[in-house]
Amino acid sequence: MLDAVVADPATVTQIIKEDGLGNLRIGGETGYFFDLAFAARKDWPILHGILQKSVQSITEQEHRSIFDRWIQFSAGTGVSKNTIIGLVVGLALVILLALTFMFVNRLLRIRVARQTQELNKVNERLSQMNVDLEERVQKRTMDLEKAMLKLKKSQAKMVQSEKMAALGQMIAGIAHEINTPLGYAHSNVMVLKDFVARVRFLDDIIDSWKKVRSDESSSKEVVTVLFREVDHAINALNEEGLIAECEELAVDTLYGLDQISEITCNLKDFSRLNQAEIAEVNLNDNIQRTLKLAKNLLKDNIDVDLSLGEIPLIKCNPSKINQVLLNLITNACHAITMSGKSQGKLSIETSYDGGRVHVSVRDNGIGIPKSVGKKMFDPFYTTKEVGQGTGLGLSICYNIIVKEHKGKIRVKTREGVGTRFMISLRTDVAGSPAIDADDLQQDRADTG
Repeated sequence: MLDAVVADPATVTQIIKEDGLGNLRIGGETGYFFDLAFAARKDWPILHGILQKSVQSITEQEHRSIFDRWIQFSAGTGVSKNTIIGLVVGLALVILLALTFMFVNRLLRIRVARQTQELNKVNERLSQMNVDLEERVQKRTMDLEKAMLKLKKSQAKMVQSEKMAALGQMIAGIAHEINTPLGYAHSNVMVLKDFVARVRFLDDIIDSWKKVRSDESSSKEVVTVLFREVDHAINALNEEGLIAECEELAVDTLYGLDQISEITCNLKDFSRLNQAEIAEVNLNDNIQRTLKLAKNLLKDNIDVDLSLGEIPLIKCNPSKINQVLLNLITNACHAITMSGKSQGKLSIETSYDGGRVHVSVRDNGIGIPKSVGKKMFDPFYTTKEVGQGTGLGLSICYNIIVKEHKGKIRVKTREGVGTRFMISLRTDVAGSPAIDADDLQQDRADTG
């Protein structure tokens, strides 16, 4: 059996014919070339020329026909060396690409798995952090609620403390207001006590006289002496005018006691601790009651000008409104005192415009500096010396008027000229926590 043969195409064709080989194919080229030719004798040049002309006269078609008779297998059916090398190189590249792809794919899988594992860990940490965060938020919320509750309680205590502080400033004046009528009431009672002693002496003489008259054994001289003593005691009372004076003393004492009763009633109404009480009141009455309590603050050099108009009743918390009025009046008196003016003036006006009741408290005191601005309503802000103010007065006034009564509070001030606070309260609504954007305004204008 023939496995391979190295020969020229013509020889291979002859071998295929002789041995009947049908599967013999060109496997490659040796790199050596053998041209086919006719042999002729060298000494026959004429024959050479004839043969050359004959060969040259053969057409391409005849040349192909003769070639096909001698060479009966296709030279292109085999694979050349370059083709084999190309195939091997291509196959190697494909294998290399496949291996590279598999390697890169494995690296990517490892990286994806690693990143997935890291993401899972991150998700677990995030989940735990979310749980911890929710717990912290809940705890913080509870802490804030507790702090807010404490703050509200502290605020309520500070409001009450400020109120008590304002009352404390009036204690000396109230004590004086009570001591004055109490003093002359005490003097009148002492006089009445002496009068009662003399009347009691006269009553004893009359009782003795009655006993003598009923006793028939009594002498006429004894009766006469007792009668003279009674007549002398009555004449002494009439001459000294003690009877008429006692009537006047009784009237004066009752007037003094009424004054004391009025002061205590005003103080009771002002300092009422029922913060939730809403009632219909006339602000004119509240102003007059507050002025009486603040009488000790109104020095001799401060004139009070009241211009109270016709205003309707409004629904409000009377105790808190009294606190606002007392604070504004107190501030006005302090401002006048600090200005050093020989004559101060405090003007209080009320008016009604059909929907709101307006209260104006104006003084000709020292005024408010421009640097203070709206900070005057901030808690704990004060321009007074240490120990003379808590810095809560105007802040509490703002909360009471604006937040609790849906009212408005405005300020007009000029340094060295004076200050005017204007309060506006609705007649139909009270006690609702609302704030108007225009509730706080400060106009640097002359107070006039």
